[in-house]
Amino acid sequence: QGGIRDGATVQSMVKQVRGSYNRRTKEYSGGVLTNAQAKRAESLVRTGTNHHVNAVRDRFAKKNKNVIEKRIFFATLDNRTTTICFANHLREWTLDDDKYPRLPLHFNERSVYIFKTKGFNPLNVTRPAKGGGIDEGSLEVEMIQARTTANAWLKRQPRWFVEQSLGKGRAELFIDGGLKIESMVDVENRPLTLSQLAETTAGRRASNRIGKP
Repeated sequence: QGGIRDGATVQSMVKQVRGSYNRRTKEYSGGVLTNAQAKRAESLVRTGTNHHVNAVRDRFAKKNKNVIEKRIFFATLDNRTTTICFANHLREWTLDDDKYPRLPLHFNERSVYIFKTKGFNPLNVTRPAKGGGIDEGSLEVEMIQARTTANAWLKRQPRWFVEQSLGKGRAELFIDGGLKIESMVDVENRPLTLSQLAETTAGRRASNRIGKP
């Protein structure tokens, strides 16, 4: 919290937590964590930073609710985006609706809430996304419309990219069975396993489309 309060960068806070890397011993030293724990230091720092950033955004929104109409879940779009964030991307809530999911939803959270105000829609712009390139395993940055849904964006990606993002089983249901990403999580934003998906109406329909019982 002190690092965030004092305006320290993520990199400097990570260094304070895990220490400096010694090329000779191949271990971290000088931090507050042991070498084994240090491997998770960056995830912890980034998660904590995300929490504070979104808490500040939330307080700002509530103080300006006379001009802010809605909060919008805005996810980073690349091959490291979680199913949870894909499923919530572009969902909207009014400021009076207290049922919106609090961030962070997981370690290494990168999603944020953006706000639609009277006379300004933040989705009427372009934004960067990192999708699959021509060669398998390669990534390319592209500019897309900010209003592009996760389903529409992933549909345009090569199969290997979707499998890397969702897992092979979910990717098959998504690409071949037409299962939407929002159907891959439960009401509490927990990803459904393949066996759990098979028990849902949407999951069964997707399985039937690809010829699986």
